[in-house]
Amino acid sequence: MTWTPDLLTGMAQALDDAGIGIYTPGHFTSSTDCGITLGTTNDESVKAIALFAYSPVDHFVLADVMQPVQIRIRGTLDVTSVDTIGDAIFDLWHGTTGLIFNSVHTSMIRRNSVVPLGRDERNRWMASHNYYVSANRPTASRPD
Repeated sequence: MTWTPDLLTGMAQALDDAGIGIYTPGHFTSSTDCGITLGTTNDESVKAIALFAYSPVDHFVLADVMQPVQIRIRGTLDVTSVDTIGDAIFDLWHGTTGLIFNSVHTSMIRRNSVVPLGRDERNRWMASHNYYVSANRPTASRPD
């Protein structure tokens, strides 16, 4: 894998390991589980978490990067369900240092924002939690 997929799949697996959701690439286990995907939320599970990397800020000489990761959460008909999932993710990652996701070595993770997204077509509540992952991303031009 390359750097971004290593980061996202590692984060998805860490959420699974923490019991926050279930990450099974390519399929979903049950409609009652909180399925974890990359990109967009799946429609099969009632609750869902989707991870998406966007707009990194890269240092031009050092191998430092600040990689924003959107964590899109879909809960149930109960508005507090998205807060419960979001709080569990916050407790797991906000302020952590030195985590390794596959080949990606992070220096710090922090939540930057939370945006309520209202309800989907099935009236399930949604929110976007945006995290900044400070990490090391060496290249031939920025070996560190």
